[in-house]
Amino acid sequence: MEKGICMKKLLIVVLLGLLCALPLSSKAYLSVNDLDPQKLSSTKTFDDVSICATSEKGVSIDLIDVARTAKDGEIFNSRIKLGGTGSTAYRSLKFTAKKGEKLTIYLNSSSKTDARTLAIAKQDGTEVATIVADPDTGTVAGMGTYVFIEDGVYYVYSKNSGIYIYEIVVEK
Repeated sequence: MEKGICMKKLLIVVLLGLLCALPLSSKAYLSVNDLDPQKLSSTKTFDDVSICATSEKGVSIDLIDVARTAKDGEIFNSRIKLGGTGSTAYRSLKFTAKKGEKLTIYLNSSSKTDARTLAIAKQDGTEVATIVADPDTGTVAGMGTYVFIEDGVYYVYSKNSGIYIYEIVVEK
């Protein structure tokens, strides 16, 4: 009987250890710091996030001379250049989110003077929210957040003109 109790305790300890080892990180995550510079003319998936592009409406990933730092201390040495107005078909990022999960996106307008609007849309194109992309000061990465109210496939894209994206995180 003692041996059976010890085995159960050992099994519980092992299972707890495995649970603690499971990643508590986001459901979807993409940091431009993990990507190589490139020009995309078709959709390319990086883990749980796809960058949607076409030959006519491409997206580029390039290095920047001066790093951008967000208010939470994140530092970015590259950027995803959406290159203009987007849609669910092109110049967008696609990912899956569940109700209650939070999107955090690091971004800037490609303009040094004008803020731009980033749309968050469902797969059918229905816009659920927007985030303001502040002008690119040359040193600061802006941030925006949104909490999803339903499960689904979502896209983020510029409603008008270029936006730089540095990182996207979807988590509980």
